[in-house]
Amino acid sequence: MPGRVRPFSVIAKLELMTYLLTVPLAALFLIIHLNYAGEQILRFLQAVLVAVLFSFLFPAYRIIQLKRLLDYFYVGSTPFNERPQEDRERFRRSLLDLPRRYAFIVILQWTTGVAVAAAVNQILNPGPLTQALYFAVALLMVIPMNWISQYYFAEHFLSPLFTDPEVTRITLGPARIRRIGLFGRIFLSLFSISWLSLIMTGSILFSIYRNKLQTESLEIFLLLIFIFAVVIIFVNAYFIASSLSQNIRRLGDVLHDLGEGNLTQLLPLASTDESGILSFRVNALIDRLNQMMHSIRSEAQSMEKESLDLKHRTASLQAGMVEQAALAEQMSASIEEISASIAGASEIAERQKEHADHSAKMLHALNEKIREIHSVSEKVKRSSDEMHTEIKQGAATMKEVQNSILAAESTTIDIQDTADLIQEITEQLNLLSLNASIEAARAGEAGKGFAVVAREINTLGTRTQDNARAIVELISRAVEASASSRSANEKGQSSFESISRLVVTSTAESDRLATTADSQQIVSEKVAEQFAGIITLADQVRDLTSEQARTIREFAKGVEQLSEGSTDLATTTDEIDRFAEQLRDQGSRLMKEIGLFRLRS
Repeated sequence: MPGRVRPFSVIAKLELMTYLLTVPLAALFLIIHLNYAGEQILRFLQAVLVAVLFSFLFPAYRIIQLKRLLDYFYVGSTPFNERPQEDRERFRRSLLDLPRRYAFIVILQWTTGVAVAAAVNQILNPGPLTQALYFAVALLMVIPMNWISQYYFAEHFLSPLFTDPEVTRITLGPARIRRIGLFGRIFLSLFSISWLSLIMTGSILFSIYRNKLQTESLEIFLLLIFIFAVVIIFVNAYFIASSLSQNIRRLGDVLHDLGEGNLTQLLPLASTDESGILSFRVNALIDRLNQMMHSIRSEAQSMEKESLDLKHRTASLQAGMVEQAALAEQMSASIEEISASIAGASEIAERQKEHADHSAKMLHALNEKIREIHSVSEKVKRSSDEMHTEIKQGAATMKEVQNSILAAESTTIDIQDTADLIQEITEQLNLLSLNASIEAARAGEAGKGFAVVAREINTLGTRTQDNARAIVELISRAVEASASSRSANEKGQSSFESISRLVVTSTAESDRLATTADSQQIVSEKVAEQFAGIITLADQVRDLTSEQARTIREFAKGVEQLSEGSTDLATTTDEIDRFAEQLRDQGSRLMKEIGLFRLRS
């Protein structure tokens, strides 16, 4: 930061320049026109000194005002650049407006000072009131020059504060500044010089015309006035040229830095003319370039980073594509195996359905045979019941024979009839046994138990037939020898008892055969129901395998398309990888180019 600006030093310089330039000029002007000499000049200078001392009130006010403004800038617990933007903008506007305000304060100061000097001089150098008129003319003569010179001096002495970097960074648009353009400055400077020359020349000619000037000292005073006037003109011209030169030099320095890529320097606003307003334009351009460079740098960094990320992602994607292609090939091979398996399963399901249909038909035939066996067993049971009844009757007859041996022939005849009946029954029983054996052979494994019963019945029938023959022989013997009737009767009774037992056994076996046939029929019906379920399931399996085969074919097409897409995507990722590499190279080159610029944070 430049050296600290001190309020007293600035105001003292401003007052010194004023007193060195315009006060001597105005004093010489009044001494000439009032024809003062000797003690009158001393008393006049006393009056001027009193006026100067009195007018020090105005510099004191300016010192206090400037100190308050600078204390806000230099003093405070919060750094200036961290204070609210609105307060800093207000500070800069007040700072830029100080030269104009000081110029108007100087007008007020000179008006008051000249009035005080005129009043004190009237007391010290009594004379006509017309001499106060010359004080008024002197005031009118120096006011324009005082105003413009004070304005230039203030801008010059406050320039270290105007060019301070902290002040320069404050954003402030030109529309918010009270401008005094270059044309106005030059015009006011020329006007003040012309006005000064006009008033001086006119007043001198008027005094000569009135014969009120002392010609002895006129040349000396005119020479002094001319010298002071030239000095004033030179000083004003110097400050105008200095202001323009400084602004142009600063502009050149900033543009040179800008050409070198240095965007950290801003052009200070040291005046409110066109060259100062140009500072706003240049600073706005620098700010815009700085923002653009920051944005470009950020985008370049992002582009470089994103291109690197893109390269990594494409590399990962390429690896994934290779794995996906390999998986797609494996899936394709697996799908072919699954398709073959499904086709085989479909054929197996079809064969299972055919076998189930055939088994169902055979089971239906078996059920029919079981029903026939059940019917035959019922008939055998009825015949056995009839045989048992007949045997009971034969037993009763034998008892009658035993009770009445005398009626042997009659009883023998009855027994003969009974034996014939038994022989017929045994023949029927043998026939039924033969039929049962045939049906058992047809039933296969399920008819084994029934075959055993049939064999037993056959054996019983054979024995019964043999017994019947024995009875016939006994009857023949009874006929031949009635003496043997009792023995034959006993044998016949024993045979009847055996036959009765055999009949009972045959009846029981017939019952078991009927029960077995019923159970077999129930089991067969259940098996038939299960075969019906198997046929339904076989149909469902066939339909499902067909649907699954269609799905597998569609999935195979999708896998094939996926494999083709993976190949295309691998090609695309190669192109993206090359593009990412080019993008990263461009970002690196752009970062190198931007690295030539020095940017503000």
